[in-house]
Amino acid sequence: MAHIRLHEPTGKYQDFRIKPFDELSIADWYTITNPPIPEGTTELEASYELIQRWASIPKAKLRRMRAQDVERLMSALGTMLGEATKAKMDEFTPEATFTYDGITYAVPQNVEAETTFGQWADLNARLEGLTVDADMLPVVLACLLVEEGKDYDGADLDARIDAMRVLPAAYALKLTAFFFASGTRLQDVTSRYLSRMLMSALQQLQQELSALAPAGDGSAPSTGSPS
Repeated sequence: MAHIRLHEPTGKYQDFRIKPFDELSIADWYTITNPPIPEGTTELEASYELIQRWASIPKAKLRRMRAQDVERLMSALGTMLGEATKAKMDEFTPEATFTYDGITYAVPQNVEAETTFGQWADLNARLEGLTVDADMLPVVLACLLVEEGKDYDGADLDARIDAMRVLPAAYALKLTAFFFASGTRLQDVTSRYLSRMLMSALQQLQQELSALAPAGDGSAPSTGSPS
């Protein structure tokens, strides 16, 4: 589905461009999936939110559209998300190189044996500074992919991370899944990052709870309380 025409009960309509999964970049994918839908959100409200992110259709407008049009969108959304899941789960072995936007990258076939200390040092350092999970994928790819014929030197890493954001999401998800399956090093690095993020969230929650709790030490005892 590339375009969809949504009709209002009044007879007015508006055409929207819908990107299929194979046209989504990493940046597009994260626009759709981040921030994650909060727990407890109904399936219907979650679908409204994801459709709004995917097609830039305001939820208020969706509610005014014909039910059959919105059902078509929801069906297309389910197909797109299924393709994303398949991209991450299917067995995939990349070619030794791939070319995008005029640059050919060497793809390590054994991510532990064909990468350098500098790549992992930079990856650890960049993950250490992240505050949003959505930024992890382009950082991983920018550190592990090297332009063909060149050695990794860590130069222009910010620019290369930005370049990775426009890679096709389907290929990026497959490639990252391959790297995870290629050894334990990437799993260990990202696990440490996620653990830090979890501890940070727990500390923030504890601070918020402490701020809400009534002071204990300086409070006067209630009248008639036992000594």
